[in-house]
Amino acid sequence: MVVRFVATGTHKAKLNGPLGIIAPTNKRVHWNGISIFKIKDKKIVEVWGITNNLDLMKQLGGS
Repeated sequence: MVVRFVATGTHKAKLNGPLGIIAPTNKRVHWNGISIFKIKDKKIVEVWGITNNLDLMKQLGGS
């Protein structure tokens, strides 16, 4: 099963980004991603996923 998601939130805590720590900005942000679930016998046995972290970092003022 494949799920595409869109999430929103407010940046209220420090975030350890790939280029260092980003202090809380109180900015409203959104990001998206895709999760892939391997299902066996009606149970999730593996999960893979990816999110658009570059877009999130840009919204917070990172590079």
